[in-house]
Amino acid sequence: PNKDADSCGLMRNRQLVQVKKERTFGADGKEWVELTPLQLLSCDTEDPWDRGFMLIDGAHLGLGLILRGPLTFAQRQQPDEQSKPQQPQQPQQPSDGSRKDGEKTDPDMDRRQEDQRQYAQYLSFQRQKFLERLELQAARQSQKIKPKLIMESTATGLRIAVH
Repeated sequence: PNKDADSCGLMRNRQLVQVKKERTFGADGKEWVELTPLQLLSCDTEDPWDRGFMLIDGAHLGLGLILRGPLTFAQRQQPDEQSKPQQPQQPQQPSDGSRKDGEKTDPDMDRRQEDQRQYAQYLSFQRQKFLERLELQAARQSQKIKPKLIMESTATGLRIAVH
């Protein structure tokens, strides 16, 4: 891995990243971690045999610490308040069902839209949990799968290098 490798994805601040346990050193002596195959599936790679790496400390690039971890099981299950998605504030509507611009609103429609949004978030969460359980089962069934760690991105917009 090196800083001039192709990019296949971007990380956002506080995003959890699944990596292999071993650390790799680049040609410049900097420490990198390799993404697990499941994590690499979330990246834009053309070749299924690509390997993805993330730099751990980007101080030499002026970025500071890029990944922190490994995280304990409890840290992954109960993220702190900063890592929870912020709920957008809904503008308050007058109680008579009218808007400032004179249009009437349908309170049932607003409730249905909010329910749909919450259901979509729930499904996304359940999908992620299902994928984690699926990988854990595969790891238990096969001794060939190497141990992995969960680390957390500490910066936004960082690239994943493909080698």
